[in-house]
Amino acid sequence: MQQKIYNCIVDNKLIDKNDDVIVGFSGGADSVALLYSLKILGYNVKALHIEHGIRGDEALHDADFTKDFCLRYNIEYFIEHINVPEYAEKNGLSLETSARIERYRIFSEYSKKYSCPVAVAHNKNDQAETVLMHLLRGSGLNGLVGMKPKFNNIIRPMLDITRDEIEVFNAKNNLPFVIDSTNYSNEYTRNKIRNNVIPVLNEVFNTNCVENIAQCSKILNEYNQYFFNITEKYAKEHIFVADQKVELSICAVPRVIFIELIKKAIELLCGNIVDIERIHLENIFDLINKESGKEVHLPCSIKAKKVYNKIIFTNINENFEAKFDFKINDEIYWKNYIIKNNFVTSVKKQPFCEHLDFDKLPNNLVLRTRKSGDFIYPLGSNGKCTIKKYFIDKKIPSDIRNSIPLLASGNEIFAIIGYTVSQKAKITENTKKIIKIFMENNNESSK
Repeated sequence: MQQKIYNCIVDNKLIDKNDDVIVGFSGGADSVALLYSLKILGYNVKALHIEHGIRGDEALHDADFTKDFCLRYNIEYFIEHINVPEYAEKNGLSLETSARIERYRIFSEYSKKYSCPVAVAHNKNDQAETVLMHLLRGSGLNGLVGMKPKFNNIIRPMLDITRDEIEVFNAKNNLPFVIDSTNYSNEYTRNKIRNNVIPVLNEVFNTNCVENIAQCSKILNEYNQYFFNITEKYAKEHIFVADQKVELSICAVPRVIFIELIKKAIELLCGNIVDIERIHLENIFDLINKESGKEVHLPCSIKAKKVYNKIIFTNINENFEAKFDFKINDEIYWKNYIIKNNFVTSVKKQPFCEHLDFDKLPNNLVLRTRKSGDFIYPLGSNGKCTIKKYFIDKKIPSDIRNSIPLLASGNEIFAIIGYTVSQKAKITENTKKIIKIFMENNNESSK
């Protein structure tokens, strides 16, 4: 098995013999085998254990085990404690997704700090599970390739090794390891694939589907690399990065290549294509046969517009800010709306309208769109939450969140126009002055 690890390292140029490498060390069978093998092979290893704050005493026991293991083998050891449940609740994500995001954030930090890659113990079984998950989610070629031996600061030297091989290796070398109880929980998507889907596939097809899926991903990777090289060639000829925009010339290339060029253009503008789905790519492709001036709006405030023989990608700047002086009947114009305010004696619910206790508001208020770090004490709540979490909890579409006007003092929000007000400024029986803030359609008000 160690020879397979070494071959993977050399064939994929993951690390040189004298390089440092940090191993993501959970204490499970896979990471124990990887850490031990890299140590025996002569690499300068360090171990990084991340305690996710999910499994209580069991997780603390695992942390103690990893520390003791590293002491035994004289391996430099680091541990990081994070609160994944809190992160998941705050950002409206699953525990599985939140753990992965936070884990790779820490990996990135350590990689930069020590100027070396982080090795993770994904094996051939993990690869098969990943490919199946991507397939069932309707992924394209890039997703069906699965995990790559090297991606940015992460290396995976065990992708050619099965879980069975790892268990035999650990037993032969008397290597202890811990078992994460969540591995048996079908609450997580990957576990459902591992515990339910793959065993059924093996039984139905009377074959080792892990080997076959892993082999398929390797073949697809060759095709994917071929398409990547072609895309890069055409990108140099047809994609132009200008001031805050990316231009893609409409060119006579196969549809599959033009779709890849669209993805490349978006990535150049935004840095990633995480929120871009197939339907978005199809809609942009359809611009080719439409008249100049037609446009498509994408997540993350991206706009693709056909201008003669080009498709131009830009960020939609929906940010605005205006000082709010509480001048009665004062009007603030923004986009297709007029934002007004006046004093009233009673509360009457209306769309795009909020009522607040005037005497509870600070003086330095502005009307603006959201900024990083914004928070509110939502009406009816006992504590504060970020604006991001509020939008997620209320299922407000991501493509309109940057265009919702907020009444703000610094990062504290006192009203989300059309949605809620701060608990701090709510109307009570003791309220003396009620300020009404409301939005009108500019087109309607001018009729």
